[in-house]
Amino acid sequence: MKPLLLIILGGLVAMARPVAGPAPVSTAAAVVTRPQDATVETKRDAILATARRYLGTYEATGHNDGPDIERWLRLTGAGKGDPWCAAYVYGVGHDAGYPVFPRSAWSPDMVRGGWKLKSEPSRRAVPGSAFGIYFASKGRVAHTGLVERDGGASITTIEGNTNQAGSREGDGVYRKYRPRSQVYSARDWL
Repeated sequence: MKPLLLIILGGLVAMARPVAGPAPVSTAAAVVTRPQDATVETKRDAILATARRYLGTYEATGHNDGPDIERWLRLTGAGKGDPWCAAYVYGVGHDAGYPVFPRSAWSPDMVRGGWKLKSEPSRRAVPGSAFGIYFASKGRVAHTGLVERDGGASITTIEGNTNQAGSREGDGVYRKYRPRSQVYSARDWL
């Protein structure tokens, strides 16, 4: 049986007709197709709305796994069990319909060509930008995520493969309130 399309005006059914094809299926991982001529602000809003949609996504077994996490890793060409903070950033842009971030699971790629916050203390990271955290033990940016808001002294982020403590080897997608001094660099890809 074909589903019916109902158009409701003022609480009354105005027209009903069969709709061709199967009924649409909605999933959290649905990819949105968006016009590429959209404004930069529209793209930022879509990217941040998608990032927020994944808040509370957790690893299935604590080994960099789970349906969304494995899908983000596959999108970047990385394998199951690989670190996934950068894959999350790419996956958010992809799922928002604007794959503007590098197709990579390597966190330094997300801020390549960006700017160092310490060298420009009055400059603010734009919402929807990628940010990077430098780890001296690695000698590089070794964690990344998305800027939700730059409040000056602190930056609100949404990031994958972190935890409540802010680790780079976490268990899910979290909103973090990071001191500005903790964020090394940022890159606006829009």
